[in-house]
Amino acid sequence: MTVPTLPQDDEFPRIRAELVAFHRGEREYDYSSPVGTACLKELRLADKPGPDYLLRIGDSNAAVSRHHVGQRVMGYRDASEPRPLRVGLYAAMTALDAARDFWDATTRAAAATEPDAAASLLSYADFPDGLEAIPLVQHLRARPEQRDALFGWQRLGGPNPFALERLRDDRLPDHFPVREEHFRRALGDANPGDSLARALGEGRLFLSDCKALDGVATTQNNGRQKYTAAAMGLFVRPLDRSAALLPVAIQCAQAPSAAAPIFTPADGWRWRLAQLFLSLGEGSLHEAVEHLGRTHLVVEAFALAAGRNLAPAHPLTALLDPHFEHTHFINHTARNSLIADGGTLDQLMPQPIAATRALVAEAVATLDLGAADPRSRLRALGLDDADALPQCPYRDDAPPHWDALLRWVGDYLRVYYRDDAAVAADREVQGFVAELGARDGGRLRGVPAVRSVDALAALVTLAIFTGSVQHAAVNFPQYPFMGYVPGIPAGLYAPPPTLDTPDAEAALLAALPPADVTVLQVYTVFQLSAIRLKPLGGYAPFADPRVAAPLAGYRARLAALEDDIQRREAGRPLSYPYLLPSLVPASIII
Repeated sequence: MTVPTLPQDDEFPRIRAELVAFHRGEREYDYSSPVGTACLKELRLADKPGPDYLLRIGDSNAAVSRHHVGQRVMGYRDASEPRPLRVGLYAAMTALDAARDFWDATTRAAAATEPDAAASLLSYADFPDGLEAIPLVQHLRARPEQRDALFGWQRLGGPNPFALERLRDDRLPDHFPVREEHFRRALGDANPGDSLARALGEGRLFLSDCKALDGVATTQNNGRQKYTAAAMGLFVRPLDRSAALLPVAIQCAQAPSAAAPIFTPADGWRWRLAQLFLSLGEGSLHEAVEHLGRTHLVVEAFALAAGRNLAPAHPLTALLDPHFEHTHFINHTARNSLIADGGTLDQLMPQPIAATRALVAEAVATLDLGAADPRSRLRALGLDDADALPQCPYRDDAPPHWDALLRWVGDYLRVYYRDDAAVAADREVQGFVAELGARDGGRLRGVPAVRSVDALAALVTLAIFTGSVQHAAVNFPQYPFMGYVPGIPAGLYAPPPTLDTPDAEAALLAALPPADVTVLQVYTVFQLSAIRLKPLGGYAPFADPRVAAPLAGYRARLAALEDDIQRREAGRPLSYPYLLPSLVPASIII
């Protein structure tokens, strides 16, 4: 292995420049899908996964196959007694086939499932049994009276850490007219002395708003009409702190009307149906915005710009390559299957896949890199105040990761950069930074000028954090929450509730996905949450011995963070293990 050098210190600058030009030529941009978003045009051999990765995918697909065959999961709605779901067996796949057909494996399982709907909510809870236990289901079975508290926790410890915004201007949105009577109906006598006005004045109210879905069309799945809603949900941190967060009211549209009344926990099954629509909207935005857009495709742009501008001998190449591993491959397969016309998300989600891709593209285009670190994003949403919101696992676990990464990256860079002037003189780094925001490059917004070691460390930390910690936060909670379909359904099959909707379980069941769609959702999120490789800090040996001491310091900080998170786990309603350093992959591998 060759010790890395800066371009201004290279003994053979011409050869180095020719090598950079060669790599630029084999990494072309493609802006076709999602339209306007920078992606790699064609995979190279080096972008394709090795045997360890393929075997993990093969193991995951085999688990799905074993579970699918003979699993007694759902009864039919038209049967007097629940009957087992009729299932088919699909052939075992080699590791290579599993990688090539990864997204299609779950589709085949769904296609072999009869589309009869579920007989009861218990059917949905029972389905994942034998695949992997879901803590949310276990908790609901043991403490069903905590259903609303767990619904509140889902916004804090679920797949989207940015689903909520704290209300800080002493008023509710005019188009969501929650009143004191709604608040009293929601909390009952559990918190005497509390009121809507008091909670608002004390900054204890939080809003979930799916306004990005307003006006989005819906489509059909095998002739079955799908529905969505630009729902709004109001949550409170109760005075007695009996729960981290409690739901107060839900409106399944951006304006109140007879078709979109305000529901509270006192509204029985209509309330639970309104919960489904809020979770559906949040889930749609999570997948398109926070997951696909602001992790997968943001890191894709970083990886492309780095590969096109940094020589193999550059110190940043040695640092960044482990954090870009498999990213081009998984994004390529997702673009050609997961978010393709007729692909998995097209089948699951209520909106046309073109609308989902548009949400993805908008998410990438509007993310300001200058304010994309976790503290800035939490502060912008008002989620940084531990007095207003004592329990918020992402807020507690993610920023320490940022701090540990920033110190490690800064220490690493200072091995090579003597001063800030050396950063300004590094033509490869300057080309990399310029291309990140260029129209014919990464098209990322808010790329800062990089004229100092600290500025370069912050930008590199953002790339690494996004591909590791942030992706872990939005990816690995998917199965624990979406594997129970009534927790976060990917699509619904009846309109949002009104006052005329029957207050009966049958109304809820009529909206839930039928069996074949349920199979597709559960197996998809299981696959997405099942594969971990190469945790943070698990670098192969660096060629430069001067890196050993900074790396040892980083690993020590990760070990301390692991202990801190484990201690915090004891006080959480549901476990939030997703940011334990030992469980955070170094790159977007799935």
